[in-house]
Amino acid sequence: MSKIQEGTILVDKWGYDQTNVDFYKVMSVKNGWVQITAIQRDITEYAPDAMGEYVIPFDTSGPDSKKMRRKVQQHGESEYVNTSSYSAASIWEGDPVLQTHTH
Repeated sequence: MSKIQEGTILVDKWGYDQTNVDFYKVMSVKNGWVQITAIQRDITEYAPDAMGEYVIPFDTSGPDSKKMRRKVQQHGESEYVNTSSYSAASIWEGDPVLQTHTH
């Protein structure tokens, strides 16, 4: 049974010279596929030494939210979904996530 269930929050950390953070909410699960929707993030703490801030998800989803259908993938014990050709989202563990900037 998949660990990714309806209501699960996923986090996608990506970037080259900075770390971008995107959060997604799983709206439905069926036969190894999920429908996810992007949700907003809230800043919990600024991290000036890291040129960034810590963020957590802020659920702004609704019935009319744009959904993406993705296949659940597995690597060892970890599950994830590809959100683009260059990044993937895995289960958010509940701790604030550091996103950084170049300026």
